[in-house]
Amino acid sequence: MRQLSRGPEPALLKRFRGGRDAWEDLPAGDRQALWAALTAMQGEVCAYCEGQAVPGRRHIEHFRLRHRYPQHTFSWDNLFGNCGDTKTCGHRKDAPKARAYAVEDLIKPDEEDPDTFFHFVGDGSIAVREGLAPRQAARARETLRVLGLDEPGGGLAPPSSGGQAPAVGQVALTSQQPIDRDVFVQRFPVNSAGAELALGLLLGGCPHW
Repeated sequence: MRQLSRGPEPALLKRFRGGRDAWEDLPAGDRQALWAALTAMQGEVCAYCEGQAVPGRRHIEHFRLRHRYPQHTFSWDNLFGNCGDTKTCGHRKDAPKARAYAVEDLIKPDEEDPDTFFHFVGDGSIAVREGLAPRQAARARETLRVLGLDEPGGGLAPPSSGGQAPAVGQVALTSQQPIDRDVFVQRFPVNSAGAELALGLLLGGCPHW
């Protein structure tokens, strides 16, 4: 998860009103236009785990649940592009059997910098930064829990690796020490501007960091 800069509201959303219009009735063309605006904000990756948001699997995520906050169904600042992984991110957050949470406790990446709350560990996991105020630390832990990013497989290291990510370009992530995001990315031999997306592709899955 990284900080996002949200662009202007797409004009098409002004034609719809939460509580009056149904999200399911949004025309396919308008949905594609929304995806274009979301991609401009976050790239072709998930707003939460930064895994690839693949057409046909990805979905538009409502930060505030539609059935709890119908007035925000078509609010631009309530929409994010999501990877579509059924075990993490938006699907995990909104699952019928998910544990209750308060939306105010979650880190919203277009309003707050996730790097303030989390750091990346050499074994591919994500952890709460030390030294945070109690309220900040609690929100960071709750965000990881609700999005399923605190479980085995929720970090870069797949569950079958025993908590150790595979070697990429002769570099194995085995350290338990916190490392900077830029250092993390530099440890992988990617040679394109889409370093974070390439990292996810190299590891063959959704890089939950």
